[in-house]
Amino acid sequence: MITVPRTRDGLHQEDTQDMARGIFISYRRDTGSTMARMIYDRLRLEKKQQCFLDVEKLGVGNFREHIYSEIDKCRIFLLILSKNALDRCANPSDNVRQEIEAALDRGLEIIPVTAEDFVWPEKMPEGLENIATYNAIPYVQVYSEQFFERLYAFIKNVFAEDRARENAAREGERAVRAAELSVKAKETVRNLGRTSAEKAGVLGRAAAEKAGILWRSAAKTAGDALKRWKKQG
Repeated sequence: MITVPRTRDGLHQEDTQDMARGIFISYRRDTGSTMARMIYDRLRLEKKQQCFLDVEKLGVGNFREHIYSEIDKCRIFLLILSKNALDRCANPSDNVRQEIEAALDRGLEIIPVTAEDFVWPEKMPEGLENIATYNAIPYVQVYSEQFFERLYAFIKNVFAEDRARENAAREGERAVRAAELSVKAKETVRNLGRTSAEKAGVLGRAAAEKAGILWRSAAKTAGDALKRWKKQG
């Protein structure tokens, strides 16, 4: 197993974010290891891209535990289609088949890379039929630089679309929070208005009650004074 550490030196923030997304390289060991290693080295050295390339023979028990955990860390699944790469995929326990199924289940962006000697089977293995409809990148040795330019463009486009969706989601979340704050602010204003009206009502009733008491007291005082005056007269 070889993993590539994440490097930030001299890179823009978007570059480091893309590097952390990860690329899983799946290949048929007996016919595709040379191409897989070449692609791995170019991605690692030229693009500082975090990749996973299995270069050890893992047992069946380790496959599910280790390989699946590496696929979980990745966003792109490079499927190296060398000579006869899919021939054994009819077997449910075939490692390449299980890797493809794991990538499909997790929604990874699958990019098939076809070698010069690869031929699509007349009948695709059951459950993998859609792989033949994916936009594959053919590798031709004499045009290797054009191949890598196209591969880099594919990868960059996937990551750019991811960033666009993430930015849109963040903008949506901010809009929702702003709307919630606006509703809360309006409710607070309404509550303050109701509170002020209630306070004004209480004060008005208290003032009226006090005015009534004063009026009754003044009337009683005037009445008492009138009675005294009549007795004196």
